[in-house]
Amino acid sequence: MTWVNRYNAKENLQTVTKTKGPWINGKFDARMSGGCNIFGYDTTIWENVKKQDLFMFSTAEYKADQYEELAKLLKYKSLNGVYYSGSSGSDAVETAVRIAFDVNKKNKIVSRQSTWHGGTILSSSLGNHRYFKNYESMYTTNVVRKPMPDNPPYTNLSELVASDLEFLKQQKDVSAFICEPLPTWSHGFKYKFDRPDCYNELKQYCNDNEIVLIFDEVMTGFKTGKRYFTEYLDIEPDLLCLSKGITAGVIPFSTVIGRTDYLEKLQHGHTWSGHYLGVVAAIETVKQVNKWQSNILDMNKQYGHYFDNVLGCFFSTDTKNIRFSDKIIYVYKNITGATVFTLPLNIQKEDFDFLIKEVIIQ
Repeated sequence: MTWVNRYNAKENLQTVTKTKGPWINGKFDARMSGGCNIFGYDTTIWENVKKQDLFMFSTAEYKADQYEELAKLLKYKSLNGVYYSGSSGSDAVETAVRIAFDVNKKNKIVSRQSTWHGGTILSSSLGNHRYFKNYESMYTTNVVRKPMPDNPPYTNLSELVASDLEFLKQQKDVSAFICEPLPTWSHGFKYKFDRPDCYNELKQYCNDNEIVLIFDEVMTGFKTGKRYFTEYLDIEPDLLCLSKGITAGVIPFSTVIGRTDYLEKLQHGHTWSGHYLGVVAAIETVKQVNKWQSNILDMNKQYGHYFDNVLGCFFSTDTKNIRFSDKIIYVYKNITGATVFTLPLNIQKEDFDFLIKEVIIQ
């Protein structure tokens, strides 16, 4: 047989016959935005990308105006450098770790246990996610992982970050601290954003001890009602990783934005770095994100009372509040004790009403 994506893919997968909005083959896809499809199966971005005359060229030899156009759309405060790292979140994360080494020449990385940072050997070793448990013996990177509960209670994010800081203070000669600034699927989306100053002390500690702070926003980028979850905070990280939603599923693409003085030290190369069509798709995506952010925040207000935690595309509740429906594509039960729905920015009220009727126990 041919294996498609995951090791546990079914032998006889369905052929896609019809897609529209959040629907695929007659089922409501409540996971799509957790991947790349932040506008569901809408083809607006793809239609605009198809109008391009250029395809791919060496970015070591040539440039196009669109690269600077996208960079301007991605920059944020002190994150004024943009590096087009490759085709996946794994590429972006590994690039950020490499940059941290360039900055301080230290190799110890601190992270949160069980967080998904990618599928390559280095990126998967950072969080040591349970999905990759069979490969633990391969990991040789100097990573210290802060223990995380498999099934935490719903907790304020500020409490988690305070414990991160205490753990970090116990470590010596740290190069970088990497985390999802807002933990998502790996931890059941159980940490509630409560204060914009929740990372202030941790950021100051990193500054004082020459630790590079890396925010992995591969999952949260363009999905929280702002471009980045970071925009809700008082501080910025030194480096921020983006992929998944950056092109809304049209083409694999990733980038690292960060301090220019950090990025200019980087020596890195990747065949797919800065793919022209990826840049074009990302430009179109950011424009559409700006159009639809208010819609998903309105949905947070209208439907948030059905869930234990919501922000942007993410809706989480204890699994005991959910009933199974074969009309919905989602992860019904998992080790975190929560069911997380990741819905498109442009979801419409009638579709949300259908979801609530089908799976929420009222």
